[in-house]
Amino acid sequence: MQYFKNILWIFCITFLLISICYGQHSGDLKGETWDSETKIPIKDVIVFVDSLNIAMLTDTLGKYYFKNLSPGKYKIIFRVFGYQDMVYNEIGIMDEMVTTLYAPMVPLVKEDFPADFCKKKKNK
Repeated sequence: MQYFKNILWIFCITFLLISICYGQHSGDLKGETWDSETKIPIKDVIVFVDSLNIAMLTDTLGKYYFKNLSPGKYKIIFRVFGYQDMVYNEIGIMDEMVTTLYAPMVPLVKEDFPADFCKKKKNK
């Protein structure tokens, strides 16, 4: 009888350790970016998860995918040259779920650039 109790204890402790090690909770965040006027996907957009200080670039189809984010609410920032930054506050990530966030990027107009940005520089 003692032998079975020992086996049961070993089984319980093993199960508990496996649960602790593999019971971590996480969710994913995915989405796409595109030009809001032409609807063409934009590659190399920086997608930044602010409070985690992690970022990635969108692929050639404008897609991105963050895996294993802790559940919670995050500020997500999209940034690429020639477009207005897109900022989304309070994006919820839930345990074992994939959150989808689309970011149509609005092109900057000439007036949005610094005054000397569009001027040709003269060679001296």
